[in-house]
Amino acid sequence: MAFSNASSSGASVVFEMPSPRYKTMVHGKEGFQHGIKPLAKADSDDIVRDVLNLFRCKNDPMLFRHFASDCVYEDPLAQARGFSEVRAQFIALAKLMEKSETLTYKLHPTTSPYLIELDLTQLYKIHYIPKDIIIESTVVIHLDNDNKITKLEDRWQGDAHHDASMPLLGTLHHIM
Repeated sequence: MAFSNASSSGASVVFEMPSPRYKTMVHGKEGFQHGIKPLAKADSDDIVRDVLNLFRCKNDPMLFRHFASDCVYEDPLAQARGFSEVRAQFIALAKLMEKSETLTYKLHPTTSPYLIELDLTQLYKIHYIPKDIIIESTVVIHLDNDNKITKLEDRWQGDAHHDASMPLLGTLHHIM
């Protein structure tokens, strides 16, 4: 089941609900897919919304409420271990970017109740750099039994390879 919506900027947003983590609506009747007890829809919606807002460079402490204290963040440029490093990565990203806009995102079906996966197309505008940067990635959110994020992976072009082990943006945040 897919929904398409145009944002205020005219960008298209695709939202699918195929994961067993999500409740589905079929002719007004609510049910669960695959017989797996899913994460409550409100919780999963909150987690996805908060993660998307972090990528949109929203700097609100409430966006980190779903992260475990020992969480990990990884993308091809940086790795952060522990809540304070992960938070520093996103704070630095918000300071570095003049603008960050979600162009599209689409949830993937998963068979694990501890995994949320989505395709994300994000437009970034870095301060003082005239060219916009568009990054297409697969975002993988790993959850524990308490529905806390233990690992957040941003796989650019779907690639999980990491070229750096230094918490680059977090280090920049502490220098700024």
